[in-house]
Amino acid sequence: MFYDITGKQVGQSIVNKTQSKGKHEFIFDGSLLPTGIYVYKLAVDGIINSGKIIKAK
Repeated sequence: MFYDITGKQVGQSIVNKTQSKGKHEFIFDGSLLPTGIYVYKLAVDGIINSGKIIKAK
């Protein structure tokens, strides 16, 4: 899930299914989002990690 800096959800889940072990790569197209700071949340086996994405012009 992706959220803007105010906490509003701006994107849906990219993948919402069980994946096999190993390295996975996913592409997120944020071209329709305005410039700003966004927060993502990644949950794997009960472990939740988050970070920020800065979209510039």
